[in-house]
This record gives sequence, structure tokens and C-alpha cells, in this order.
Amino acid sequence: MERIEARRANAIEQHIKATNREVRVIGDDDIIQEFEDHAWELSWKEALITIGLENGLTDETGRPLNARFRRLLVRARRAHTRGRRLYLDEQRRKSDPEKFLREWADRLFGKDGWVRTENGKYRKKNSGTGGFK
Repeated sequence: MERIEARRANAIEQHIKATNREVRVIGDDDIIQEFEDHAWELSWKEALITIGLENGLTDETGRPLNARFRRLLVRARRAHTRGRRLYLDEQRRKSDPEKFLREWADRLFGKDGWVRTENGKYRKKNSGTGGFK
């Protein structure tokens, strides 16, 4: 198998030299960035198959070809999720900006004992008496 791969690689290297093409090495970070960039237009499964096949990471069903690619795809999934979340937040912001800002504030201030009052303002909840400070 290694001899077949070496023969294939030699043919490609000779073609590159003959046509004066530039060789660009694609690293793990480049592939992960590609997953994050495509999150705006592809679901995870679509990105996994499309980008995975382009870069030789997966087979046609989306399964990683080896353990190294499996670890790389874990990082790629996180990046894709981050990109997808940004995309969906952008869509919500465009559809109803006021509702989006309310949800963001609830997410931000909903932690650490903050509550929203009837007039829409946030106050720190007093933990001792259950009322407000």
C-alpha cells in the first residue's frame, strides 16, 4: 500500500514541477476554519461529508478514516457549532431586533442571581430575604 501511495505521490510531484504550480500545505487549523466558515450555509452532516471528502478526512458516509481525523473532527464540530450559533443569532437579530436584544440580556443577566423586573430592567436579587437590594 505504501508503494502505491509513493508512486502516486511521485506522479503528482512530477506534474507540479512540470507545470510550475505552487504547493500549498493545508494544516489542521485551515480545515477547522473551513468548517466554521461553512457553518453559515451547511448543516453539520452536510459539512462533514462535503469538507471531509474534499480533505480526505471521511468516507462517503461521513465516518472518519482514522483516529487522527476523528480527533480533528471533534475540534471541527466545536468550530462548526460556534459558527452556526453566530449565524442563527444573526438571523434572529435581523428578524426581530428588540426580541433578540431581550433574549441576549436574559441570557447574560439570567446568571448570578439577576432577575428582570416588570419594567424590563435588571436588578440583583437579594439572596438573604428573597427581595431586591
